[in-house]
Amino acid sequence: MGSYDCYCALCGGPLGNFAKWGSRKTKHRTKRHSRISLKKRRLAGEDVHEDGPRPRTSKIVPEERKSDEDDASPDTDMTEPSPFDDSDTGEMATWYPDENESMFSYYEQHSYDPYVLKKGDTTWLGRCRCLGFNPDAKGITKAFISGRGTYDDYGRFRVRESSDDPNAPDEEDGLPCFSSYDENALPAFPFHETCYELLARALFGEPDTTRIDKDVLYSIFTPLCDDYARSLDQVDYGGIEGIDQTWECIQGEEYSVCDPYSTAGVSQYLESILPASLLNHTESPDLSKKITYDPLTKLPYDILHILVQHLPPKDFLSLLRASWYVTKSTNDNAFWKSFLRRKIMSCFWEIEDLLDNVPEDFDFKRAFLWLNRLTTCRFGMEGYLMGIANRRRIWNVCQQIVPLYRKQVPENDLAGSQDEEARTILQSSASLYMPMVAFPRIKEARTVSTLFIRSWDDISKPCLFETFWNSETALVGIAVTFGIQTRLFGEKGVEGSIVHKYSVSIPENDWINEVVLQMQDVDMFGEPKDPSQYMTAMHVQPTAPVFIVGMKLTLTSGKSIDVKRSPPGCNQRPLIVAVGRHLVGLTGRIASSGIISHLGLLQSFFPGEDLLRDSDPDAEDGPSLLQAQKLLWKPESIEIPLNASSNTRLYPIWRHPTLSMSPFTIPSQHYDVPTEMLPHHALIWAHEASEYRFLRRISVFQPIGGYVSGGSKHDGSDWEAPYPDIVGLRAEYVPDYPCPPRTIGTGGPLPIQRPGWSQHRPDMNPDPKGQSWFEQCMTHFDIDGPGGEIVTEVHVADEAKAVTIRTNCGREIQFGEGRRHVNEWTRLKAEEGRVIVGLVVCFGSLSGWSWEKKARSHWKANTVTILTLPVDKS
Repeated sequence: MGSYDCYCALCGGPLGNFAKWGSRKTKHRTKRHSRISLKKRRLAGEDVHEDGPRPRTSKIVPEERKSDEDDASPDTDMTEPSPFDDSDTGEMATWYPDENESMFSYYEQHSYDPYVLKKGDTTWLGRCRCLGFNPDAKGITKAFISGRGTYDDYGRFRVRESSDDPNAPDEEDGLPCFSSYDENALPAFPFHETCYELLARALFGEPDTTRIDKDVLYSIFTPLCDDYARSLDQVDYGGIEGIDQTWECIQGEEYSVCDPYSTAGVSQYLESILPASLLNHTESPDLSKKITYDPLTKLPYDILHILVQHLPPKDFLSLLRASWYVTKSTNDNAFWKSFLRRKIMSCFWEIEDLLDNVPEDFDFKRAFLWLNRLTTCRFGMEGYLMGIANRRRIWNVCQQIVPLYRKQVPENDLAGSQDEEARTILQSSASLYMPMVAFPRIKEARTVSTLFIRSWDDISKPCLFETFWNSETALVGIAVTFGIQTRLFGEKGVEGSIVHKYSVSIPENDWINEVVLQMQDVDMFGEPKDPSQYMTAMHVQPTAPVFIVGMKLTLTSGKSIDVKRSPPGCNQRPLIVAVGRHLVGLTGRIASSGIISHLGLLQSFFPGEDLLRDSDPDAEDGPSLLQAQKLLWKPESIEIPLNASSNTRLYPIWRHPTLSMSPFTIPSQHYDVPTEMLPHHALIWAHEASEYRFLRRISVFQPIGGYVSGGSKHDGSDWEAPYPDIVGLRAEYVPDYPCPPRTIGTGGPLPIQRPGWSQHRPDMNPDPKGQSWFEQCMTHFDIDGPGGEIVTEVHVADEAKAVTIRTNCGREIQFGEGRRHVNEWTRLKAEEGRVIVGLVVCFGSLSGWSWEKKARSHWKANTVTILTLPVDKS
């Protein structure tokens, strides 16, 4: 697929002023009118051809016929064009001076009429922003509105101006629209500022966009998109034809890009064409004697009035034609006045003054039918009301969003609360990180916040901490009970489902300082029962969903409590209270199934602590977490000794007092698993600097994952070379040191080593015996630890395709792909007074695709960084 456009989430229009105007010459406008006339007749149901007769016909529904008869001209909203200027061809003259060129003819048929649409009418299309979601934002809310920008092709929205939204990230590469090929980048939803303002009017009756709950709106938009969406797939944009692979300027649909706030002269125009018959209300003839059966007569009058208020005008008019009972029951002038205000004046507020000054016997039914027709988008419409018609089209889109929005608001447990102290705590709270804790990504999820601490006295009280788990052992709810007051995040279980409860007691004067969530590995290596489902590697899905299956608490006293033990081998996700802050609640996203898909801590200062901190010149700008505190870790990383002695205390890597991890950049995860759901491994070959003297070798298990080709050899043929995947690492020690090899990742055997995995390369990784750490796939780097050799530098290629280790003896080795395939390297060194003692590796890229099995073979490294310790004083 080549270049493609994405569109405004609220109107389906182009994200930029991409309108094109046709020629202003008389002959071209005549042809344009002819094409539009033919299409209008086809839309009316006529069987017409380009060279056929062109009788003018009109098909008007009976309920609208009377209002049209009162109007001297059905198209009185059309304006007389300015005199033609045959010497000016507009944009066509610039693009294609030769009118005989085929491209001139093509673009002339795919451009707007300059006499119908002015360039000023499309300026609003260039005022675009995006609604996004930033789980790293420090506020309680995570959604944001970007700065202004425009669509930049291939699904990216390019932000041109900075945003004043504190949640907005620095997006130099743009924002992915509606869907994302990068699992680490959440999709954003582009919109026009004008459309967003109309949504605010639809929600609140006023254009105050600050009242819109962005988190709720993001939760609504996400499930309305299918895969590879370019707009909201499950929203009706009013049948406009411009939405295509790229935006098409459809002649006759100029209204679809006309400024919804273009209202100059509208009121005066309506007054000038106001049908005289509207000034006197007349009763409709009684046709009840002609009706033999009408099932709707069983519907009570008051119920009928409630129901019809929820019908779109088109459906209501159809109902009037189908049922005399409905027609008679709604024939009251007061009903039609109310219906007019609800269905038309709500989005066409400019006519309020006009209708406020009408006589008492004004016919509101005919007024509705008249205005309904004038302000409904129709092919070929022109004149003053194009902008109003487009506004009404966008308003109808907003009306599809409104009930979804109101269903979710409010979602935090303080809505309507008069507890002033609780509100103060909430306003001073922050959520430093809200990671994803369920995979595959759940679209239908809402953002929820719950305050556990509503008074600072609560934090020293004893309480009951409860967790609720569904039949699949997934976490669905967390509650804290102080005395008889229970504060619940999530739910205690979906109705009719089996729920298991696990509880622990927290003693007086103790409170939660850390929550560790436990999750299983994402398994992406099952062979599909129906291989046709996995046509390519990007279609691979996990064999089972992953979610929170266990939980552990660490209290301020240092005591650790297992709330629910997880199965062996589960990964560990810490949620940490920042230094100087206190846990006051939870925030996260909850799926419609009840499963918690994202989870973060609400943290706040004690009263006065923030003032003391602000007065400290050495204090950092706001609380923060180290990168190691925000990662998912393998279970081996939660018990790291303080030193090399056998009886030392054990620490999790994110709380180790001396071990430090160098930060790294999270790579893009194209078609893979989000980094938040990938565990990080720690290979520590020296638990203290002096342990280096026992290190003998660092080895890498790197089977061939595939082949790269390109360019040309000197003889003109293409070159091809294997690329090894870094799949496992191992540190080995001298024979007299009582320490087994330390390993991370896997040493195999892997599916890619099996015969028949790849018919194209049957001998790629021959291993008939299925051995672990198969020697033919190993690369070793001997280190003279007893002689004082240590690692001084680690160079990491882009996406960890290759890693180079260098020592103080001037020796080095490269693992992974060859240098000719790698362009960018990151050089990592220990800070002064520290020494490199290990690596942190995330095996996060899927590799080893088999066309025969329609499956992947293994994970390979995609991030590598260093671990350092202080140099021994001795």
